[in-house]
Amino acid sequence: MSQRSAILVAPIEEKPQFQYVVFNKAGVVESKFGLLPRMEFNLTQIPNGFGNLTSLTYLNLSNAGFAGQIPTEFSSMTRLVTLDLSSLFPGIPPLKLENPNLTMFLQNLSELKELRLDSAKISARGSDWCNAISSRLPYLLVLSLLNCDLSGPIDPSLLELRSLSVIRLAENDFSSRVPEFFANFRNLTQLDLSSCNLNGTFPRRIIQVTTLQTLDLANNELLEGSLPEFSPNASLQNLVLSMTKFSGTLPDSIGNLEMLSTIGLVHCNFSGPIPNSMAGLTQLVYLDFSMNNFTGSIPSFSLSKNLTNIDLSHNDLTGEIPSSHWEGLQSLVNLNLGYNSLNGTIPVSLFSLPSLQKIQLSNNKFAGPIPKFVFQLQGLKILSLSSNDFDGSIKLSMIENFKNLTSLDLSYNNLSVDATVEVEETIEEPRDDSEDTDDDENEDEMEDKTFHGRAAAVGGEERKEEYGIQEVLEEFGEEELTEDDVHDEEAEAFDERVEVVAVAVQQGCVYIAAAVGGEERKEEYGIQEVLEEFGEEELAEDDVHDEEAMALDEFYGPEQSGLRGQDVV
Repeated sequence: MSQRSAILVAPIEEKPQFQYVVFNKAGVVESKFGLLPRMEFNLTQIPNGFGNLTSLTYLNLSNAGFAGQIPTEFSSMTRLVTLDLSSLFPGIPPLKLENPNLTMFLQNLSELKELRLDSAKISARGSDWCNAISSRLPYLLVLSLLNCDLSGPIDPSLLELRSLSVIRLAENDFSSRVPEFFANFRNLTQLDLSSCNLNGTFPRRIIQVTTLQTLDLANNELLEGSLPEFSPNASLQNLVLSMTKFSGTLPDSIGNLEMLSTIGLVHCNFSGPIPNSMAGLTQLVYLDFSMNNFTGSIPSFSLSKNLTNIDLSHNDLTGEIPSSHWEGLQSLVNLNLGYNSLNGTIPVSLFSLPSLQKIQLSNNKFAGPIPKFVFQLQGLKILSLSSNDFDGSIKLSMIENFKNLTSLDLSYNNLSVDATVEVEETIEEPRDDSEDTDDDENEDEMEDKTFHGRAAAVGGEERKEEYGIQEVLEEFGEEELTEDDVHDEEAEAFDERVEVVAVAVQQGCVYIAAAVGGEERKEEYGIQEVLEEFGEEELAEDDVHDEEAMALDEFYGPEQSGLRGQDVV
């Protein structure tokens, strides 16, 4: 600047706060002075003085917290090419265009190429706002009027703006059909008509505009339509039709959309197979086909290396999911295939993806064991595998590997939980030779614990003290048993069928074979907690005879329990 045209009275810090702005009429204001987005002015209304900036070409006061009427003097900035007064902050009173209205506000701004007034309350009918813009802004390229209280129908006069490339009119209540003349904007790159209460059938010609990069029609629940054939030179990057009545099948030519990065078809009426041609969409980042009627198998997405989200839930998809479909998806964060009829086993490649945070495969027909690789996904937050046919055993210690897990659902499967506590072997410290004199006495004491340890574990307080296994109970977190009356004959018979507990603990082993019996026997000896602690299944037999107990001991032998041969009597 040759002379100062503005005095900013405030210290310049990380987030500069302008207490007030004083403009004078001297000097020339450089165009870059208009770049003031997201500043904290500590003002409730746009200050006076902007009318003096007659040389300004770019003015951006977006998200600055201003409210109230937009000043009349803005129309004096006749050289403006870009004007952005948008506000996206919830809870802040909006700017208004009431007096002057939109027509008066734009009367001298004929050089404008970009007009962004998102959330400003204009409150104009379709013919009024369309005519005001088309008659005064002949060079307009970008029109963004989201949530401006506009009403419909959209007037054909808008077609006079032949150069329009960006049209963003979302969150206005048009309550009308979409005019087909949008297909005549030859340079159209972005069309956002989401949440506009549109109805009728959407013109397919608009989707086929070769320059169109973004089409967002979401949240128009009365809007019908279908997808056309896509030409090889299509430019579409973002296609969002969620919460509409779009229906029909996806054309194979969807594979021609080589630049497609986002496709959202949530809660529509699409049916038929997902085309295999989608396997060639290498730029795909976000895919959501949930809540439709898609059938057939899932195509491969292994070439879409940038995919972060795949949601195919609530469809009628069938078949297996081959391992090759998921290889290389290093960026995948969310995978939701729930509520389909998929079957087979889960491929290991699916659980080897390092970025996965959410895996939802519930309500399918998957079978077999859950791959152990899933328990190595340190970043996993949600794992839902409920209502399938998974079988096998899950170790609690493996689940403990999940450091960030917030939701785990394995219900309605054929899984068992192995709660066995794995105790690491300890290295014995060298002993003084003087201790050897006590060896015989210690061995006798240990032998007594060896033969009677487990009998006491299912007895009352007296037997616990008699056989000295209080330490055993404490080792495994068992609560005090309540049974105080254990008959000698039963305990002695039990001792004959039971092997080591105390010695097993010494060797880092857990051996509770004979502690499994029928429901009556468990209640009688108070060992329900023991069974639950170690994941033993309940036996149907209520009366365990000696032969059955011995058979159990054989089944839960040294190989099963980890006991060493010399420990088993």
